[in-house]
Amino acid sequence: MPERRDAQTGTDRVAKADRRLAWLLVGLYPPWFRRDVGLALVDALEDRMRARRGAGASAIRARLAALFDTLGNAPAEWIGGRDRYRSPPRRKGTTVIDRVMQDVRYALRLWRRRPGFALVAIVTLALGIGANTAMFTIVNAVLLRPLQYPHADRLVSIWGRTNAYPRGLLSYEEYEAIRAQTDTFEAAGLWYPQSVNLTGVDEPQRLVGSFVSGSFFDVLGLTAERGRLFADEESAPGTVKPVVVLAHQTWQRRFNSDPAAIGATMNLNGAPLTVIGVLAPPFDPQTVPADGFLSGIDVFIPTAQFPTPNGLRAAGPVMLAIARLRSDVTIGRAGAEVEVLRRRLASADARPQATQTASFVAQGGRTLEVEPAQEGIVGSSRPALLLLFAAVGVVLLIACVNVSQLLLARAVDREK
Repeated sequence: MPERRDAQTGTDRVAKADRRLAWLLVGLYPPWFRRDVGLALVDALEDRMRARRGAGASAIRARLAALFDTLGNAPAEWIGGRDRYRSPPRRKGTTVIDRVMQDVRYALRLWRRRPGFALVAIVTLALGIGANTAMFTIVNAVLLRPLQYPHADRLVSIWGRTNAYPRGLLSYEEYEAIRAQTDTFEAAGLWYPQSVNLTGVDEPQRLVGSFVSGSFFDVLGLTAERGRLFADEESAPGTVKPVVVLAHQTWQRRFNSDPAAIGATMNLNGAPLTVIGVLAPPFDPQTVPADGFLSGIDVFIPTAQFPTPNGLRAAGPVMLAIARLRSDVTIGRAGAEVEVLRRRLASADARPQATQTASFVAQGGRTLEVEPAQEGIVGSSRPALLLLFAAVGVVLLIACVNVSQLLLARAVDREK
């Protein structure tokens, strides 16, 4: 054990002596040469002396060989090396590649000399960069990338806002008034997701349904892959039809993509509805948050089929509203117009208070507001995502500081 420790001590002394000699030999070269490649030359001289000793030469012979090499090369650099080094002959298309390859070779040589240092630096940077890349992918998909609908920048949500519910629902009466008495929207539709019971099959199932108006498909630019979509009059109270549209994944899962599914009957919430179409997937369903209005929906049912005791018109605010602005209309103008419309409806409602309990008029402090549709989908997650993004940014900063500290420590260790 003592012999091994003595041998190791002797090896360290030889290595330190080699490095001191390498620094002295580099001092024989011109200043501009030392400034540009001095550290690399020290490593190269040290590697050559170590290799000669490994080949059987004594330490003195290895150092004399390094001295003779230096005495043979240094004068050439003093005499004409400055011009050669400063203005190397350039060959078109290879200069940058040569420099890059030189840097790569130098990096690999340093890696072989100190693999532990390189591994720690790589892992530290990989963790910081990887976390930032993953987080930016999420932020870009949710907050930055527009919804994958036609004219997504003009899609807005219309909310019935109260003190208790900042994002409340709309009544069918308000929806009809918005469509008939405003000119700020190209199209407006109603929708509301709610589970429905599928019966008349071997095992009753619970599906995710969306009660939508016919105009809902027009607002989002949706089309039918098979059959057709129901029209606005087929979803309105009084003219509603017993029809249903399947989502693409429902058609694949329940009907094995069979074209004969068009015309089939599905018993939903106790009502027999005829399948008239299959909704075409407008985008990749795995994209986030592009499926915000279609997330997990199995079937699309006319709004008038919504389960309410006295019908949809008497149900009060029970639906969500989506609309598409005209190209020359701002969100501020649209919001002001729908709020004026709400006040007009409230003042025109002369029914006794006792009969207004289900009406939107009975909700004190209620207003109608217009908001970008994307904000309505991802608005609640925005603060959390931005906070996480800032946190991983700090992680990357810490990783860079740690690597810089490692580099400084190595530079101090390599000083003459």
